[in-house]
Amino acid sequence: MKTKRSLKWVSSNLLIMLLVVGQGFAQKRTGTITGTVKDEQGELLPGVTVTVKGEALMGTRSMITDARGEFRFIALPVGSGYEITFSMPGFQTVITKDQPVTIGATVTLEIVLKPAKLEEEVTVLGAAPLVDVEKSSFSSTYDSKTLETLPTRRFTFFDMVQAAPGVTAADPQGSRQSAFGSEVKSNAYYVDGIDISAPSTGAAWPWPMPDTIGELEIIGVGAPAEYGNFEGAVINVVTKSGSNTFHGAAKLFLQTDGLTANNTPGEEWPFHRDHWHDMVFQLGGPFIKDKLWFFGSVQHNVDKSSGVGADPQFPTEYSMKPTADVKINYQLDKKNKISFCPLRKLQIPL
Repeated sequence: MKTKRSLKWVSSNLLIMLLVVGQGFAQKRTGTITGTVKDEQGELLPGVTVTVKGEALMGTRSMITDARGEFRFIALPVGSGYEITFSMPGFQTVITKDQPVTIGATVTLEIVLKPAKLEEEVTVLGAAPLVDVEKSSFSSTYDSKTLETLPTRRFTFFDMVQAAPGVTAADPQGSRQSAFGSEVKSNAYYVDGIDISAPSTGAAWPWPMPDTIGELEIIGVGAPAEYGNFEGAVINVVTKSGSNTFHGAAKLFLQTDGLTANNTPGEEWPFHRDHWHDMVFQLGGPFIKDKLWFFGSVQHNVDKSSGVGADPQFPTEYSMKPTADVKINYQLDKKNKISFCPLRKLQIPL
């Protein structure tokens, strides 16, 4: 009986998606670094070895500049710490560090190599300006640092979407929004490249935890042709992944009535916050370096309050069971990566 109940729980709460990601994968969850390499006289340099590595990338990628001195790395996972190395015999080696890559964006670099009598190396600290000359759409992008500091209810990613320019919440407490004057059913939602839109309601099927989101993009007018089934905006979510180093976090957010201001001083019974807490535990890292990564997150949220005009002695409690999200990345070969991740929150039975 217990086994049948466990199987029923798994089948009703767990939905797994499998992605096989190649270097030609659509830009719904990746970015591009491209550019040209020249000498001091402005002549294009073919034959330059260009190597890219970063915390979000399994291993390294290398290529040689073509006859026009150009290079192009596509389908790079979003991240902020990319390092690009340019080397060629007879020239200084140039290293560009801390280069960010955002969802669907193309970073264009122009590198100048100077002759060197001895083996020399030049390190460029700080990222090049992220001016995407290939992007014609209107969009807003929130990286992980912005998402962590942006004041929200910490309920769902809809709180962040509704903060974007041109987006208006249909209901401040709801999960639907109007983008650029369109109706609420006109938006399209993607998580890690998978369409999660609910066409009958204009919302999204799964609601990723805010702390699992690595980057969020809201695209309006001029979205690329790879997106479809929308007239308002495309909401594109990329979740966090593991890396070659172990990293984790433990967060506790707490609010009581003593920490809540009274916005209705004339009311006999103003809003009463009895208790609210949100606990998050996260851990990511490698099973096998440059081959198999994992990232997991567990969240527990309890909200107990009374609305304006309600007796504070009888607060309403909203409490959800601890929920977990897990993501596993496996580098199949140099050009393909397999990702396993939940498409919805997995409730942990107590």
